[in-house]
Amino acid sequence: MTMGWIDCLSQGGSLGRGILMAGRWATPDEVGGKPPSETVEHSLPFELPNWALNPITASAFNTVYYWNHLRRHKKRFVAPDPFFYPLDAVLHWNRAYGQRGFTQYQCVLPRAAGPGAVREFLLCLTKLGCASPLCVIKDCGPQGKGVLSFPMEGTSIAVDMAVSADIQRFVDRLNELVIAAGGRIYLTKDRFTRAEHFRAMEPRLEVFLAAREKWDPSRKLRSAQSVRLLGDSE
Repeated sequence: MTMGWIDCLSQGGSLGRGILMAGRWATPDEVGGKPPSETVEHSLPFELPNWALNPITASAFNTVYYWNHLRRHKKRFVAPDPFFYPLDAVLHWNRAYGQRGFTQYQCVLPRAAGPGAVREFLLCLTKLGCASPLCVIKDCGPQGKGVLSFPMEGTSIAVDMAVSADIQRFVDRLNELVIAAGGRIYLTKDRFTRAEHFRAMEPRLEVFLAAREKWDPSRKLRSAQSVRLLGDSE
């Protein structure tokens, strides 16, 4: 099992530098029958001002985080939670974004698009300057059976972005790259994608709409997202 953190603010020769964590389930013999310690939780005690998290401070944090991991690089036993959910070690971490809040953008770029598509996506993130210290990259397996299932074989990238006056422009540009590569976004986390972009990246949409018309013709099931993407009445 693998999970990678990427410094999506670095440029030049450091573009795409990151930390890859790989693990497997340990056997009882390996750990001596005693499970590893769980994560010690810390909390961000107060909400930071909106200006506190900016490209300069985020870049400084990324540099420290990267070199600290290199210094501590080793094989070790860890409990499941700190491996799968490292961010949960810091409670109320959302306070770092201040009152403006944040949104997470997640997409998957198909393996057929090649590493060039991933590189172009990272280049775009650095040029836009919209990324934060949290950028996660993962391998995605085959597409699921769900009509609008998110995964496809390829590379998934998830990045937190502070909500700002430019957030719509940032999401539009990233979506244009995803569409060009033949990828798609993760609907569960989406707040800003335009209807025309969603239709362009989702060739299975007509199948979903047909099933919806059959089982919910009166649109009893709708949401703010279906209003935005599918044109439902509010």
